[in-house]
Amino acid sequence: MSNNVNGYFDKKICDGCGKCCIQGGCGYLPSDFEKMSYGFLKSKLEEETIAIEAIIKPSFIDGEHTWYPLLAMRSRNIDRNIIDLISYRTPCVLLGDNGCKYKDDERPSLGRYLKPSEDGDCKQVLEREKIEQAWIKHQDTLHGLVKYFSGKSVEENILEDINTLKIQMKAKYPKSFRIDYKGNLHYVPFSDILDAETEDLYNIIVLTQTAKLKKRKIK
Repeated sequence: MSNNVNGYFDKKICDGCGKCCIQGGCGYLPSDFEKMSYGFLKSKLEEETIAIEAIIKPSFIDGEHTWYPLLAMRSRNIDRNIIDLISYRTPCVLLGDNGCKYKDDERPSLGRYLKPSEDGDCKQVLEREKIEQAWIKHQDTLHGLVKYFSGKSVEENILEDINTLKIQMKAKYPKSFRIDYKGNLHYVPFSDILDAETEDLYNIIVLTQTAKLKKRKIK
């Protein structure tokens, strides 16, 4: 295994697997970009290989349970838009017949620092808290880019994404999900065993249904 280009690479393992790339594009850090200005990131997004995503964060403010979106950037997924805040993932657009279309040192940080394992249980070396912390000061820029490319606010996009997910989950597991008269999605344990991605997305939906959306103050 080599880490000469600031990452972890094992072509023998990865060439025989590709599981991570099939499950969706890997995330960037701000340090992956030459600049973090609005204009520069806009030009990078227009290349159509990068997307903006949202990490849904719970919080407790003034005695009230709330949630807010933390925006970040990752490689774009096939058949998904540039603004792809919350969704079922599809394969990364950079995945070609011979693996990633980028050279090792061009890949997003979360791809370079994903440590390959022969059993397919690859581990992210970068700490989640530090990844999220790196994006905090760039939220205003990313909010502006979401508005430019979608014509809608981050909050409007997320609520639309959540409604789409509710319909997709109910269609995927018709025996295990129901939507009540208020539009809330409920899991009714039946014979279906939910896949890991659906479980994660359902937890996000539960949070948005039980807590209030609160815009996060960027410091």
